[in-house]
Amino acid sequence: MATVATLSPMGKIVSTLLQKEEEFSGIAKDNPGMKVLEKEFGVALSPGGWSPEKLSLLSSYLELLPPHFYRPSAAGKICTFNLSFDSACCFVYNQYEIVPIDIDVLNSDDPRRGFIHVNHELVHRITPGYLDSTQDRIWDHEVLNILGTTSLRTVNLRLDKQINDVRENRKTPFWEHSKNYSLDEYFVDRLYYSLTPRPSYINDAENLEWIAVMGELYPRGRGFFVPQYSRFFDRKVANSLYEFTKSQMYHNREYTKYPIS
Repeated sequence: MATVATLSPMGKIVSTLLQKEEEFSGIAKDNPGMKVLEKEFGVALSPGGWSPEKLSLLSSYLELLPPHFYRPSAAGKICTFNLSFDSACCFVYNQYEIVPIDIDVLNSDDPRRGFIHVNHELVHRITPGYLDSTQDRIWDHEVLNILGTTSLRTVNLRLDKQINDVRENRKTPFWEHSKNYSLDEYFVDRLYYSLTPRPSYINDAENLEWIAVMGELYPRGRGFFVPQYSRFFDRKVANSLYEFTKSQMYHNREYTKYPIS
């Protein structure tokens, strides 16, 4: 009898797509709501799990983000949202760029949390070198230059005590319902997450998470982004990080207030 290997979260997604290759054509055959969303935004949805509630949430999120976040790439690869019970990274499968979405996070009870999640994963998708290892990871170089360092691990060592002091005195648990969440604590949690060293097959993986977290925080506006980063960095550095995110990631789109109530 053949041994059945335990699949990783990414392996489970690939296995699902392989099993449903005929269905996975970029246009859902049996769900009119899926067809409408796919046609409107130029994306694909993997089969299964797309209730009207989840389709409505995803549609509202995409409307708030620049089109290049989700439109087909320059190479013609289609942004494909896959609902999953497991956390996983974006990856390429044939002509599809798979963006995994935690099925439990896409929930109308806390729409801001879902927006944070979708936004974060789409920033990964557009980051040079994230999905295509042949690309130069030019954003890494630019961000490290702004921070005045050659490695985020150096920044992590410098800020470790300051960040942990804040986290130890927190008032709300991580990822409590976002409407009750302290934004000051939320920022520190995300800064901590973005600086955490990662043993990974991707070199300097923390650089990629730092970039995604900046992109995730950007829609809260300059009035949030710059003061929060200024708690840990010189204000000139914080402004430069904002301007980088604005021009490189968001193509100069700005938000005066957080778009999800």
